Amino acid sequence: MDTLEVEVFGNVTAGKMETPAGNLSIRSMGNRGFCMVHKKKLMEYEEIIKQALVILEQVSEDTTTPRNIRRVAKESMDVLQVTEYTPAVRASNAISLLDDVLQDPNMPPYTRVKLWNVMSTLEAIRD
Repeated sequence: MDTLEVEVFGNVTAGKMETPAGNLSIRSMGNRGFCMVHKKKLMEYEEIIKQALVILEQVSEDTTTPRNIRRVAKESMDVLQVTEYTPAVRASNAISLLDDVLQDPNMPPYTRVKLWNVMSTLEAIRD
């Protein structure tokens, strides 16, 4: 089973619990505790990010969309692909970039709808 180790502060005892983010298994490791989190949620979040990347790529290659909007779509793609941050941080950074450009009056309506869809999909990603 794939697991993700997360450092936990405070007292940790062995056991399992269900959380809104999925099942959580905890085992005691002496003075330091580690949580074994099922990768199921993490894999779901990565799938959401992949879906967003496909739509952002379409926007970034659409020549009928103004250049500044295509540039922001590419920047959002780059932000989503940085793996040193958690999926929630990457999603939040991309949403922030997209939110700024959505105010552009030169944006075609169909592009605005695509970006709204990307943003609403990314908002489902939580830590």
